[in-house]
Amino acid sequence: MSTSINIAQLVTGGKSRTSKGQSLTGMLFVVSKESSLARGTIELVDFTSEQMALCVVDQFIPTYHRVIVSIKEWNYIFDAASGYRYLEFKMDSVFYSNDTLSVIRRHIKSESKTYSKQPHVFYIPSPTLSCAEKRNVALAGQIHSISPLIVVPKVTSYFFLQLTRDRSCVTIRFSGKGCEYYYHYFLIGSYHVFQNLSIIKKGERTIFSFGKESCTCTITATQYADITIQPNSLEYPLTVTSVEKPRQFTGCITRIIDTLFGIYELESKLLVCLFHYMNYSPQKPYRIGTRITISHFHTTKVQSLTTSHLLSLWEMKNDCPVLVSCQMTRIEIQSFPTHSQVLGEDMQTVSFKLLVYLDVIKRQLDFSSLLQQLEIYAALESKFSKSMDLDLNGLFKTFNIIRKHLLENDENQAYSIDFDSFFSHDDEDSGCQVFTRNSDKNVIQLISYPSLENVKSSLEDNLAPYQLDLIGENHFNEQHKVLIKSAELNQEHQLLGRIDMLDDGRLVLVDNTCNILINTTENIELGAIYLCKKVRLFSEDLSYLNSLTFEKTKLDCRYISCNGHDLYLVYRPHQQIFQIEQDISSVGISRFICDGLTTVVNHPVVVAHVIDKLPLEFSVLGNDIECRLVVMLYSLTDSTEHNISIDSGKRILVTNKRNRSLKFNRQLQLNKWYVILDLIQLGSNENDKTFFLSEKCHKIYPIVITPRRINYAIQLTAIVSDDAVSVFKPPIPKPVYNVSQLAVYSLSPDESYQERADFYYTEPMDVQGIIISKRLLKGSAQSHSTCDDKAADMYDKFGIGTGKYERKLQIQLRQLNRLDTLVIYLDSKSQHYPLGLIPGARVTFRNLLRKHSYKGFYNFYCTNRSTSTIQVESTHAPKEDHVDLDNVPKIALSQLQKELVEGKEPEDTIFKAYCFVNLIVSLRFKWLCKTCESVIRNSNCFNLCQEIEHVFTASAYVKISDNTETAHANVDGEKLVFGLLDLTQAQADELKHFVFEHGELYYQGKPGSTYSNLPEKIDNPLKDLCSKAISRGHIWIYAKRQFKKEESGLSLLKLPKEKKNREVFDVEKAKLKVIVIKPDFAANIACQLLLEGLDDFINNNNTA
Repeated sequence: MSTSINIAQLVTGGKSRTSKGQSLTGMLFVVSKESSLARGTIELVDFTSEQMALCVVDQFIPTYHRVIVSIKEWNYIFDAASGYRYLEFKMDSVFYSNDTLSVIRRHIKSESKTYSKQPHVFYIPSPTLSCAEKRNVALAGQIHSISPLIVVPKVTSYFFLQLTRDRSCVTIRFSGKGCEYYYHYFLIGSYHVFQNLSIIKKGERTIFSFGKESCTCTITATQYADITIQPNSLEYPLTVTSVEKPRQFTGCITRIIDTLFGIYELESKLLVCLFHYMNYSPQKPYRIGTRITISHFHTTKVQSLTTSHLLSLWEMKNDCPVLVSCQMTRIEIQSFPTHSQVLGEDMQTVSFKLLVYLDVIKRQLDFSSLLQQLEIYAALESKFSKSMDLDLNGLFKTFNIIRKHLLENDENQAYSIDFDSFFSHDDEDSGCQVFTRNSDKNVIQLISYPSLENVKSSLEDNLAPYQLDLIGENHFNEQHKVLIKSAELNQEHQLLGRIDMLDDGRLVLVDNTCNILINTTENIELGAIYLCKKVRLFSEDLSYLNSLTFEKTKLDCRYISCNGHDLYLVYRPHQQIFQIEQDISSVGISRFICDGLTTVVNHPVVVAHVIDKLPLEFSVLGNDIECRLVVMLYSLTDSTEHNISIDSGKRILVTNKRNRSLKFNRQLQLNKWYVILDLIQLGSNENDKTFFLSEKCHKIYPIVITPRRINYAIQLTAIVSDDAVSVFKPPIPKPVYNVSQLAVYSLSPDESYQERADFYYTEPMDVQGIIISKRLLKGSAQSHSTCDDKAADMYDKFGIGTGKYERKLQIQLRQLNRLDTLVIYLDSKSQHYPLGLIPGARVTFRNLLRKHSYKGFYNFYCTNRSTSTIQVESTHAPKEDHVDLDNVPKIALSQLQKELVEGKEPEDTIFKAYCFVNLIVSLRFKWLCKTCESVIRNSNCFNLCQEIEHVFTASAYVKISDNTETAHANVDGEKLVFGLLDLTQAQADELKHFVFEHGELYYQGKPGSTYSNLPEKIDNPLKDLCSKAISRGHIWIYAKRQFKKEESGLSLLKLPKEKKNREVFDVEKAKLKVIVIKPDFAANIACQLLLEGLDDFINNNNTA
């Protein structure tokens, strides 16, 4: 015999349980008034103990409101951490008093008797439904859809029910007192008859209304087929819409994914999102094993171009199918599980998700916008939720910034639950507000925020040679060129990462998966989180061949590069700031004071002004990586104190790897002011003016100097004194020259130049331009295997140097819009290998030394020194290499020959000449092994290197003439040589393949004869190409004089004569040699010159 318990006994013990033969007694109650519970909520109440339990039921019968019943089979679900406390039961398990029939069976039997006593004449939904009377209308039909229960606070509640026959549909509004009792009564697809309905106008629609006098009765399909149809009348036409059969799916919940947002898995194969189902409550979630029928839903697939954090969190594959609920959705429970197990979430551990949930609820987002924002949440949760200094408020603030930045239009994607949205659901124009129909093939593409590990792997798989041929590039020693590969991130992805610094001082982008070196053009903040667009991975091959073992030492520099305007700050670590409202420019400062300083900062503090900053480098003496800063330190005390904390004056601040203080380098910027906490002297081998900063011991806060008060800043006051040690003056910006300006400046007199033994200019200069080539040179000192091993170890561990002893970088810098170039040599053996110095990058070099080249006074180059710095402005190469060629001076070759004969040293200027090719003296093509620099033939190099990186070299030596004089021109690089030979791309590729098979290809042309290094049985393809090039006619060439100081205007040539044992000397003019920078093969050159000649003729006549 079963026992009975009440609610008070049920909740005793505080745990979930099932009926197990015990019946549960209580009063069924539907909330219909303002209370803490939503209207329409079903409760089981024990008025004796004044306790209640929320109920999840399959259906509710209106007549059983406030009726005491006994429930035979039930599940009580309780979870304190999740806040769950509710009952599950079916109405077929509910009994009234000692009745042997359940209340639902008793109700069906009673309804059948009631219907049999009524007249069976009803109106039915039809395309032209019109009633003869406005009140007391009888209507029959099949339930098509039920709207959400719409609550007007402190007024009333109402909902709409759509009744259909065939495809015709009419609407009934339930409103007023007690309408909540009917809300859980109707089932989709069931048949009902209604009595005493009235006809009302709702906006532009005419619908039925269920009022106090109205009643309804459930009938069977057979009874519905036998009704008598009331003929239509023209008096009161109804609004009739055409609908399709409701879409339904019945399945079992096999996995709970997210109860807060209503995400469940059905039948282990698809997802269902119940977030927009108005009857869903996270306080009463469905459990595993619950079988449901969902009606009126949308289907879609969720895709991501890369790994989605949201789908990973849900443990779903890409392209997963989803059933989406909306304002038309109705869920009917077919059965409950027989257990009471519940998988809940501790609300205290999901605080971040709860904030996101409340935000989404507030803004009423549609399904697509919901998924995009959940992807942001999942990315932040996965990447940064375990960061020590990123608290709940920081995460949510970051979430909102990303949302506003990337999903700006989501504010317009809010949905509304009302009469219009319910009726417009099936309209082709408006459609469902929850599920937008403009998505391609019903697929929602997530904006992904892939893990850094996946991005890195994908970019590495797509690395391709970075080929950029810019005008003016020097193609000598192609085998020394740094081989660069690159891959660009798909712009549909959003790379989300945090800026951190390695112990050795290099910047990295990090998330929860890995870190990677980053180069950027902006002064980014440590600890900040950025969205990165247009990210490109660069791989620079720094490998070399061991001179003793002939084994390849593999070195590779990989980093991502992102320009400043492609970085979007989404999180900045909170930091206290100080403010100075005074104008302290050009005044003497003795110290600083602060009102109530001891109450704000209970530590000794000083004010520091950074006046110089040296680059980070490796100290051999200290066996450490360090950076030194020159600062002016000032005492900072409370306004009530008179003792100073430190004597004002210049000090040296040292940051190093040992103390993990290199991160302060990013914070301490030149000419900025700071407050430093707990500055203490740690160095024992330094003088008393040197301080070593430590991450553990010191903290640094910025000072903002502005007359406008910042409310959250701590105010400082500068004490001005005429006897102050120093006077602060705003820094005078140092000029940054372009290449041509630097050339002019370098030719100006500098008395100190001749006093230096190494012939360097004493004044360092700043120059900016675009990099057009980058090479690695061996250097002047002899490299030893031991030194190379140490250099490679330094590079692997700390990124110091190039990985090989005494190896230097040679950078060819060109003016952005002109052909002027400058060679810069960088020796970075004690500094980090510079990132971002790739062809096409716009760069500013500071504090470079200038030195004249051995080639002449007008030729000079630059080198770096310990204080030199490099600022990469952009690594994005220009789409088109625009160079101003119109203003290049035209010079006749005869003028250059005259200067050569007279021994006049020419200026190192670029000129253009209109000439033609007389003779191609020589052509040379070859493939070289990048590792051992030997010639490649039949895919192998001389040393049989296993991993062959090969480079193609092309050079030509031609004789040109402009009809005033002849000159010999060097043409280097495949682009210039192939252009000279007028080869198509297909011909060029075929020639390169031919050279790859046969090794070096050499051709020499002489008047009346030619020479080739190929066997006679192999046809040389160059002879015809050279003949074609000579016959092309006139071209413009842009070139430079090739000049050596030891050359004289005349040279003696020793020639053998007819007479035996006798030699005579003939005088020969020195050869005029030029280096071709760019040829112009325009077909309309002759027409251009003709037009210029006509203009000159007309101008001369007008002048006369």
